[in-house]
Amino acid sequence: MKGELLLIEDSHNTQMIVSKILERQGYLLQMELNGVAGLKKLEEMKPKVVLLDISLPEMDGMEIARRVREHANEEIRSTILIALTAMGTTGDRDRFYDAGCDDHLPKPFRAAQLVEIVDAYMSPDFVPGKSLSPGARRRQKLKEMAALLSLIHI
Repeated sequence: MKGELLLIEDSHNTQMIVSKILERQGYLLQMELNGVAGLKKLEEMKPKVVLLDISLPEMDGMEIARRVREHANEEIRSTILIALTAMGTTGDRDRFYDAGCDDHLPKPFRAAQLVEIVDAYMSPDFVPGKSLSPGARRRQKLKEMAALLSLIHI
Protein backbone atom coordinates (compact mmCIF):
# COMPACT_ATOMS: atom_id res chain seq x y z
CA MET A 1 0.00 0.00 0.00
CA LYS A 2 1.30 3.46 -0.99
CA GLY A 3 -0.64 5.32 1.66
CA GLU A 4 -4.04 6.33 2.96
CA LEU A 5 -5.97 9.38 1.75
CA LEU A 6 -9.32 10.95 2.54
CA LEU A 7 -11.83 11.95 -0.14
CA ILE A 8 -14.58 14.35 0.95
CA GLU A 9 -17.02 14.30 -1.95
CA ASP A 10 -20.82 14.29 -2.09
CA SER A 11 -21.13 12.58 -5.49
CA HIS A 12 -21.25 8.79 -5.29
CA ASN A 13 -20.16 8.62 -8.94
CA THR A 14 -17.06 10.72 -8.31
CA GLN A 15 -16.29 8.70 -5.18
CA MET A 16 -16.47 5.48 -7.22
CA ILE A 17 -14.27 6.84 -10.02
CA VAL A 18 -11.62 8.29 -7.69
CA SER A 19 -11.53 5.17 -5.52
CA LYS A 20 -11.09 2.84 -8.52
CA ILE A 21 -8.29 4.97 -9.97
CA LEU A 22 -6.37 5.35 -6.71
CA GLU A 23 -6.91 1.83 -5.39
CA ARG A 24 -5.43 0.47 -8.66
CA GLN A 25 -2.36 2.56 -7.86
CA GLY A 26 -2.05 1.01 -4.40
CA TYR A 27 -3.68 3.72 -2.28
CA LEU A 28 -6.25 3.12 0.45
CA LEU A 29 -9.06 5.64 0.28
CA GLN A 30 -11.44 6.64 3.07
CA MET A 31 -14.51 8.61 1.96
CA GLU A 32 -17.10 10.95 3.44
CA LEU A 33 -20.17 12.49 1.77
CA ASN A 34 -20.49 15.82 3.60
CA GLY A 35 -18.31 18.50 5.09
CA VAL A 36 -19.08 17.95 8.78
CA ALA A 37 -18.41 14.19 8.60
CA GLY A 38 -15.38 14.86 6.41
CA LEU A 39 -13.76 17.25 8.89
CA LYS A 40 -14.42 14.81 11.73
CA LYS A 41 -12.84 11.95 9.73
CA LEU A 42 -9.86 14.17 8.87
CA GLU A 43 -9.31 14.90 12.57
CA GLU A 44 -9.47 11.18 13.39
CA MET A 45 -7.34 9.90 10.48
CA LYS A 46 -4.82 12.73 10.20
CA PRO A 47 -4.10 11.81 6.55
CA LYS A 48 -1.23 13.40 4.68
CA VAL A 49 -3.53 14.25 1.73
CA VAL A 50 -7.23 15.11 1.46
CA LEU A 51 -9.07 15.37 -1.85
CA LEU A 52 -11.69 17.99 -1.10
CA ASP A 53 -14.81 18.85 -3.08
CA ILE A 54 -15.73 22.50 -2.60
CA SER A 55 -19.53 22.30 -2.99
CA LEU A 56 -20.48 20.05 -0.09
CA PRO A 57 -23.59 19.77 2.07
CA GLU A 58 -23.46 20.81 5.75
CA MET A 59 -20.05 22.54 5.45
CA ASP A 60 -18.37 23.54 2.20
CA GLY A 61 -14.79 22.74 1.28
CA MET A 62 -13.66 26.33 1.75
CA GLU A 63 -14.77 26.27 5.38
CA ILE A 64 -13.09 22.90 5.90
CA ALA A 65 -9.84 24.33 4.50
CA ARG A 66 -10.04 27.37 6.80
CA ARG A 67 -10.70 25.19 9.87
CA VAL A 68 -7.84 22.84 8.98
CA ARG A 69 -5.40 25.75 8.62
CA GLU A 70 -6.51 27.22 11.97
CA HIS A 71 -6.57 23.88 13.81
CA ALA A 72 -4.76 23.60 17.16
CA ASN A 73 -3.08 20.33 16.07
CA GLU A 74 0.02 20.95 13.91
CA GLU A 75 -0.33 17.57 12.18
CA ILE A 76 -3.84 18.50 11.04
CA ARG A 77 -2.78 22.04 10.03
CA SER A 78 -0.11 20.54 7.73
CA THR A 79 -2.58 18.29 5.89
CA ILE A 80 -2.32 18.68 2.10
CA LEU A 81 -5.68 19.87 0.76
CA ILE A 82 -6.38 19.36 -2.93
CA ALA A 83 -9.55 21.05 -4.17
CA LEU A 84 -11.33 18.60 -6.46
CA THR A 85 -14.11 20.65 -8.06
CA ALA A 86 -15.81 21.71 -11.27
CA MET A 87 -15.05 25.35 -10.42
CA GLY A 88 -11.91 26.14 -12.35
CA THR A 89 -11.54 29.81 -13.20
CA THR A 90 -8.47 31.70 -12.06
CA GLY A 91 -10.62 33.54 -9.52
CA ASP A 92 -11.95 30.23 -8.17
CA ARG A 93 -8.44 28.83 -7.80
CA ASP A 94 -7.29 31.95 -6.00
CA ARG A 95 -10.21 31.62 -3.55
CA PHE A 96 -9.27 27.96 -2.90
CA TYR A 97 -5.65 28.90 -2.23
CA ASP A 98 -6.67 31.83 -0.02
CA ALA A 99 -8.90 29.48 2.02
CA GLY A 100 -5.97 27.13 2.59
CA CYS A 101 -5.97 24.60 -0.26
CA ASP A 102 -2.55 23.56 -1.51
CA ASP A 103 -3.60 22.61 -5.01
CA HIS A 104 -6.55 22.28 -7.36
CA LEU A 105 -7.63 19.56 -9.78
CA PRO A 106 -10.60 20.64 -11.88
CA LYS A 107 -13.36 18.20 -12.80
CA PRO A 108 -13.57 16.53 -15.20
CA PHE A 109 -10.02 15.21 -14.88
CA ARG A 110 -8.09 12.39 -16.50
CA ALA A 111 -6.99 9.43 -14.40
CA ALA A 112 -3.34 10.27 -15.13
CA GLN A 113 -3.83 13.81 -13.75
CA LEU A 114 -5.29 12.48 -10.51
CA VAL A 115 -2.52 9.92 -10.07
CA GLU A 116 0.17 12.49 -10.87
CA ILE A 117 -1.03 15.01 -8.29
CA VAL A 118 -1.61 12.38 -5.57
CA ASP A 119 1.76 10.71 -6.22
CA ALA A 120 3.52 14.10 -5.98
CA TYR A 121 2.05 14.90 -2.57
CA MET A 122 2.21 11.36 -1.19
CA SER A 123 5.87 11.01 -2.14
CA PRO A 124 8.14 10.49 0.88
CA ASP A 125 10.26 13.31 -0.57
CA PHE A 126 7.42 15.80 -0.15
CA VAL A 127 7.37 17.32 3.34
CA PRO A 128 4.39 19.61 4.07
CA GLY A 129 5.54 23.06 5.10
CA LYS A 130 9.09 22.45 3.86
CA SER A 131 8.78 21.32 0.24
CA LEU A 132 7.37 23.63 -2.41
CA SER A 133 4.11 22.03 -3.48
CA PRO A 134 3.38 21.34 -7.15
CA GLY A 135 0.57 23.90 -6.95
CA ALA A 136 2.88 26.50 -5.42
CA ARG A 137 5.50 25.82 -8.11
CA ARG A 138 2.84 26.37 -10.82
CA ARG A 139 1.67 29.60 -9.16
CA GLN A 140 5.29 30.79 -8.88
CA LYS A 141 5.91 30.07 -12.59
CA LEU A 142 2.72 31.93 -13.56
CA LYS A 143 3.79 34.96 -11.52
CA GLU A 144 7.23 34.88 -13.13
CA MET A 145 5.69 34.64 -16.61
CA ALA A 146 3.31 37.54 -15.84
CA ALA A 147 6.24 39.64 -14.63
CA LEU A 148 8.18 38.89 -17.82
CA LEU A 149 5.18 39.70 -19.99
CA SER A 150 4.74 43.01 -18.19
CA LEU A 151 8.25 43.97 -19.34
CA ILE A 152 7.36 43.48 -23.00
CA HIS A 153 6.15 46.65 -24.68
CA ILE A 154 4.22 46.25 -27.88
